[in-house]
Amino acid sequence: MSEQVSTKVAPELLEGVPELLRALWQIDKDPALEPLQDPKELALAREWLVRVLLDPPSFQAYVPILEGKDYYDAEFRYPPSRWDRWEEDKPQPATLPTTDPLLLEWWQQRQPPLPPPLPMPPDAFRPRQPLAKERALQIVKHGPEMLSRRQLAALLLSPLLLCELGDWISIQLPEPWLPHMERLGREVMKRCGFEVPRRFTNPPGKQPPSEDTDLAATDEETTI
Repeated sequence: MSEQVSTKVAPELLEGVPELLRALWQIDKDPALEPLQDPKELALAREWLVRVLLDPPSFQAYVPILEGKDYYDAEFRYPPSRWDRWEEDKPQPATLPTTDPLLLEWWQQRQPPLPPPLPMPPDAFRPRQPLAKERALQIVKHGPEMLSRRQLAALLLSPLLLCELGDWISIQLPEPWLPHMERLGREVMKRCGFEVPRRFTNPPGKQPPSEDTDLAATDEETTI
């Protein structure tokens, strides 16, 4: 993909994404059809997956399309962030600095309990050919290039799973994702008119894998 990204609808929505989603939606109805056979379409799908996982504005621009009547026809309710749950699960120190209630409350970083997520319809935002959650979580550790074409298509139709994976990546900062983060960061800096320092360019041997190479070992799918 070119670093000079053309856009439409919103800066966060890559040109061609609505058409890509429409094609994936139709293929999801028929298991006999193979998705993303066009190399340009495959490259766009991989680039868009990276963006919706790493860039919240891109994901927020994507959700209204999935909510539409041509797709799931349901309101997407964002699940509680894993960051919030992670903060709640952190162990509290054993010693207390003071008995002052206000300072004690600040020190312990107490947060009000999170409200339970609103229920969604049973089949809302679940593609007909879903990607197994266990398989999807592997891309957090190994990067997006490991997904087959069919797995990539299933994940792009699974906003709840995209939310969870994006949270995990932002918390763990896995090494395979760092070049993608750096590239998107440089792009934002250029778009905002800032000069990108040379020292922030990728060092030798750290370039992200080519986007036109399919490294997946299998196209078999299992349901979540």
